[in-house]
Amino acid sequence: MNVLLNLLVLVGIAALAQAKACEDDVLCTYREDLCRDNVYYQKLCPKICGKCGKLYKMTYFDLRGRAEQIRWILEQGEANWEDIRIKLEDWPKIKPTTILGQLPFLEVENVTLGQSAAVAMYLARELNLVGSNELEAAEVHMVWQTVQEAFNDQVNIRFAPDNPTRIQRQNDYDNGRFPILTKFLENRLKDGQEWLVGNKLSAADIVTASLLDTQTGKAAEAVKNSPTLSALTKKVKELPRIKNWIAHRPYNDY
Repeated sequence: MNVLLNLLVLVGIAALAQAKACEDDVLCTYREDLCRDNVYYQKLCPKICGKCGKLYKMTYFDLRGRAEQIRWILEQGEANWEDIRIKLEDWPKIKPTTILGQLPFLEVENVTLGQSAAVAMYLARELNLVGSNELEAAEVHMVWQTVQEAFNDQVNIRFAPDNPTRIQRQNDYDNGRFPILTKFLENRLKDGQEWLVGNKLSAADIVTASLLDTQTGKAAEAVKNSPTLSALTKKVKELPRIKNWIAHRPYNDY
């Protein structure tokens, strides 16, 4: 009996030591294999293993496009993730095997999520980038959807045939959709407000900065001439994890 009690005491001491290691954030950096595969560590260190225990697989073309904002969210959220890129020439044979016949999609815990909106908002919640309460979470979603509508217009214009219709759509974007968006964003940053929602960084700031960073022509000039939007974009891009991602990601114009 004494031997069994001594063994239990030793196990308890070891558990406390490991819990202390978890507090030091060492586990996620150096022991991702244990965190991901070992239930003992996941239970012992829920705060750390809650992030590094899940493996997210993000699949998209070898472009920034619709996936870059999601990649930024994954990086800023310190997620354990894989960046899977598909060559354009390989897409026709891969397309029939995907969940919706489109990209991007996210794989996590044997579940595949399609639709960039669903993926982005799921990850924002998972990685604590949706504000401090449910109302702020709704505001984050509002900003994201507003930004995404402009981004969808931008994508459709960029890949449209080069004809008078495309030129008119670009003009409508530059003088209609984008000014409305910038006014909306600037109003949320007035009076020294640092972030778009609440008093801390959220997915709203990340997806907005990602969109603004892809603007060209007249829209890019509008961003450059807006002190608040330029400052927000710079601040997000200077976040250490996002800055490192930008520095080392594969190069693409778009």
